[in-house]
Amino acid sequence: MAELCLGTVQFGMDYGINNTSGKPSEKEVFEILDLAVAHGIKVFDTAAAYGDAEELLGKYMSARRIKEENFKVISKLRPEGIENTSDVQGRLSDEVYGSLKRLQIQQLYGYLLHKAECIYDHNVVMALHKIKQEGLIQNIGISIYKISEGEAAVKSGIVDFIQMPYNIFDQRGDAAGFLKKAKSKGITMFTRSAFLQGLFMMKYDNIPDCLENAKGYLYEFDALLKEFQIDKVSALLNYPAHNPYIDYVVVGVDSAKQLQEHIERFGERLPNKFLQKIHQMFGNVEEEIIMPNLWKIK
Repeated sequence: MAELCLGTVQFGMDYGINNTSGKPSEKEVFEILDLAVAHGIKVFDTAAAYGDAEELLGKYMSARRIKEENFKVISKLRPEGIENTSDVQGRLSDEVYGSLKRLQIQQLYGYLLHKAECIYDHNVVMALHKIKQEGLIQNIGISIYKISEGEAAVKSGIVDFIQMPYNIFDQRGDAAGFLKKAKSKGITMFTRSAFLQGLFMMKYDNIPDCLENAKGYLYEFDALLKEFQIDKVSALLNYPAHNPYIDYVVVGVDSAKQLQEHIERFGERLPNKFLQKIHQMFGNVEEEIIMPNLWKIK
């Protein structure tokens, strides 16, 4: 089964449709990270665009004197990081050095294109390749929304990591055969959005009007959980973890208590019949539901 990777977007900004507590304090962030380290989580996903998340991770590693090899950080190029520049190589280098400085480390385990369209820019791809050769990053990656972006990343021949959405309602990686293809090329696959930014955990009355059509699927999912007597958190976490082509499941949390629950649930086996029904019932959910960038929340 896949491993857990701790996402840190919640550390630096208010995030998630079901987030009512806002971003945690520095003390709470350190408690979350202490728990993650104690339970053997070694890979942490962040980004320059996640508020002060990089700075918090840097403070934590410095305060706890953690060695980089035991705390592998993946960061991402800001979506607007290389706009309006003729010196792509120089700007990209500045962005990487900025992340390294904030994180207080010498090398990034991975550096991802946060704006997936950049994969079509040869200058950007070559600039990343050069930075990897210089030893500032171990692995080049991309964070995608669309399968076509992932296909371009595989075709580039230089991408080591791909991060993509994948959950019970979003099975595009299976339907297109993309996960299998990418894994066959030796690419390490990370999936995010297991909880669909919190939509799965929302009370029905709190679901915004733009996601009214999601309620029918959510009712069916809840009924399926009841039929098989499966805990919802366990189902959501372990559905991607069961996929043989997925290496890491990226999850973010608001508190140490929430992370503790995830750690306790992660790794539980789901019945094959339950997994089969998930594929049958939710294999073609509309993009307006499964892609948060299309949500029109007022």
